Amino acid sequence: MKFEIGLILFLLLFFLYGSVAFGVYHPILKQPQGVEGGKIKVLGVDLRYHQVGEGEDVLLMHGCPGMIEDWDELIPYLTAKHCRVTVYDRPGFGYSDGRDIRYSLDNNVETAFRLIDQLELKKPVILVGHSYGTGMALKMALEKPEEVRKLVLIGAVPYQAGVPISARFVANPVVGPAIAALESFVFRSRSVQGAVADLFVHDPVPQGFFEPWKIPYSRPWPKLAMCRELVRNDAELEAMAPRYPSIKIPMTIVEGSDDPFFAVAKRLHEAVPASEFVVFEGHGHYVHVVEPQKVADFIR
Repeated sequence: MKFEIGLILFLLLFFLYGSVAFGVYHPILKQPQGVEGGKIKVLGVDLRYHQVGEGEDVLLMHGCPGMIEDWDELIPYLTAKHCRVTVYDRPGFGYSDGRDIRYSLDNNVETAFRLIDQLELKKPVILVGHSYGTGMALKMALEKPEEVRKLVLIGAVPYQAGVPISARFVANPVVGPAIAALESFVFRSRSVQGAVADLFVHDPVPQGFFEPWKIPYSRPWPKLAMCRELVRNDAELEAMAPRYPSIKIPMTIVEGSDDPFFAVAKRLHEAVPASEFVVFEGHGHYVHVVEPQKVADFIR
């Protein structure tokens, strides 16, 4: 009986403390002075975005998790190729808001199309997606092929990849906010950084790569966004997968040979035989970070 009472008290304290912590972390994160990017309201959500360069329009879409700075190594090589590069923090990530949205592929795709329209990018545009962003790019090509000139899919995850049980707990609308708040209070951004660092596999993480992550990923909202996207993503991709062979837009799939998702990327290439499949031997999931100049050559 004492054990049951103790367990109930522990759970009550857990939710009380988690709720208080969540309330502390709840306000919209203000973009610190000196952090690149402006703000634009898309579908009622304030998004941080950044544009640089002149020429053909290229839209970069980060993974889950991710933010604008993930593309810092690649962008200079694209602007040197006469591209106007647009990059943004997807809803709920980085310094973009998005706490009260449906974290789904559909919402992300609609947001990307609206962003293209509001920023008046010249269509058709080149879409470059990394990880979760590759599913977005594929869906955009299926929905509005006339607006897409080329797909470049880096570290592609076009099929089911599995969802960690921990992500399912955080995604739960009842217990998730409290768990995310407590995790943020205890570990700050370290847990997210550790998971992403593992995806570099043998590649060294560039010095300072995670520095921009420390403020936004010390808060619960990006972690909630990440887990809620992951929980939905497998079913969304499986529903879309039978349509992949119908894509006629030029497609280049860029993979590290040691990327944990290499097999599903190769499966996409087999489903779309006209696609170009580029393998960087010995590299992991973030090949655009460690080999930016070579990756840029396959974008334009």
